[in-house]
Amino acid sequence: MTGEELQKAIQFILDLQTKTEGEVAELRKQQVEQDLRIKNRMETLLEQQAKHETDIQALTSVVTSLAIQIEADHQMTNNALVRFETQAE
Repeated sequence: MTGEELQKAIQFILDLQTKTEGEVAELRKQQVEQDLRIKNRMETLLEQQAKHETDIQALTSVVTSLAIQIEADHQMTNNALVRFETQAE
């Protein structure tokens, strides 16, 4: 290998290293941006999950109240029927 060929090979390696460093820097930048997007999406999902849990608790409370009311209404209806049957005899 002549001195000129060696110099060209060295320059090629240096140019390739510079190009690779630029590509790595761009990938790092993209990774930081992607990490930020993922973090924001996770925060949004956690907020939505908390809201859904609150909504589910509220709905559970309503359903429980309705079940209690239905049972009370059922008992009142049964009592009224017993009184009606007793009066009819």
